[in-house]
Amino acid sequence: MSIRDKLKSLAKSTVDLFPALTVAEKEESRLMGSICAQIIRRRKLLGMTQKEFAIKMNVSQSMVSQWENGECNFTISSLAEIFTTLNVHVDLAFKSYDYDSFSSTDQYSTSQKNTKTFYLDADTLGAAA
Repeated sequence: MSIRDKLKSLAKSTVDLFPALTVAEKEESRLMGSICAQIIRRRKLLGMTQKEFAIKMNVSQSMVSQWENGECNFTISSLAEIFTTLNVHVDLAFKSYDYDSFSSTDQYSTSQKNTKTFYLDADTLGAAA
């Protein structure tokens, strides 16, 4: 079996690699990783160093580093300010999980077939763009 085949097999696996974490903790980690990656990606795309971004945001370079390393709990206000500065429009998608897909031991289900997605953006809310 090739490495690629092994990776594909592992990706299809439903083995919980972090059984000690709750579903909420796993979701928090996933969201934080996504937010941090987006901040780094957009800052670099705009050709800014952490220091330059910090100056633009009127914060310390250390704060930008904390944002990018997931060492900061963001508020909605701070996220709005960060992503506005990075010229990013944020759309939220809410997925409603079918609770039958969770085991009695509260393990995280990676199955997407039992989800419903709800999108929330300025157009959905009827806000002026």
